[in-house]
Amino acid sequence: MKEADVEVKRPTPAGPRVIDTVMNAAKLSSLRERLGLVYGTDRAEVDRLADLEGANVDVFRDIISQVQKNVRGWGGSLYFVYVPSWKHYLPDDPTKDARAEFGIKERSRILALIGEMGIPIIDVEPVLEGQKDPPSLLPFRKPGHFNEEGHRLIAETIIKGLSHSQQSTNLDHKPASHN
Repeated sequence: MKEADVEVKRPTPAGPRVIDTVMNAAKLSSLRERLGLVYGTDRAEVDRLADLEGANVDVFRDIISQVQKNVRGWGGSLYFVYVPSWKHYLPDDPTKDARAEFGIKERSRILALIGEMGIPIIDVEPVLEGQKDPPSLLPFRKPGHFNEEGHRLIAETIIKGLSHSQQSTNLDHKPASHN
């Protein structure tokens, strides 16, 4: 037997390679999690920010009012598009936190406020809720964002909302017929 014919066996590393560890730490999702920007918001912070009856609702209303004024200033139309969090469709997900519950509970209050301001609302939630299997609108039924089908449904809903609003505007501004 020649030395070249002998296969040299190298020991398998016991743990992860250094490069794998560095790459995992550098991933944006990992950085977000370490900075506390995703999953697991402090409950006291959520409670403080969730107060839509106090100063926060006034700030929200002021911001939306300013945006509405700016958009009208350049001749545009402002629409409020409500897209529920993907967390709403994964009720048993361990990463679900108080922010998802807040979004669900405050939906009607936010939409009422926007409606009172005369801003047209395009609500995507009924379309997503009306799907046979809403979690299938998420990649691999996992948290993070909507998949291609979810984005398609959202886009179609927005287009229909804009088209309907445009048709209503055209009917409202239709010149009176003269007999």
